[in-house]
Amino acid sequence: MFAIFIAFSLQLVLRGFQMKYVDASVRLLLALIFAFGGAAKLTSPKSFANLVTNISSLSKTSALAVAYLLSVMEITIGLGLLFKRYSMISLVICSILLLMSTFVGVVFINNPLECGCFGDVIRSKTDSRFLERNLLLLLLAVFAFRRSALSMDLLHKSNSRDEIPQYRS
Repeated sequence: MFAIFIAFSLQLVLRGFQMKYVDASVRLLLALIFAFGGAAKLTSPKSFANLVTNISSLSKTSALAVAYLLSVMEITIGLGLLFKRYSMISLVICSILLLMSTFVGVVFINNPLECGCFGDVIRSKTDSRFLERNLLLLLLAVFAFRRSALSMDLLHKSNSRDEIPQYRS
């Protein structure tokens, strides 16, 4: 699914399609994945709490609290990515979460654990496919962040040139 999305995006870019639509579609894809993952974890947080218990020294109650907190955080990131005004901070937090989960995947690649990334809706383990998915999502997040930062920088430069000069008498 991700490979098709990237191939489609590249074809659109090569055909001269406006980049703002590519940016919006990348943000939309990330928003849907994070909102879906957070909602799925919120409905069945025990599988993700088991992962937190396995990789940390937290008790089951604390791991369940972390699972709820991360679920709400992912839904918030998903909503933040939908609104361009909050996309920069959402992309930063999204990238940090993806880096952390990729690190967990690298540590446990030889001993895959049930990840619980999408609750009980979609079963996944911390295996090579998990790493590929996270790295692809991380690349998409970095792409969207760079495009957003570039557009913000260009917007700031254009606004500073349009200012009316103040004359002193």
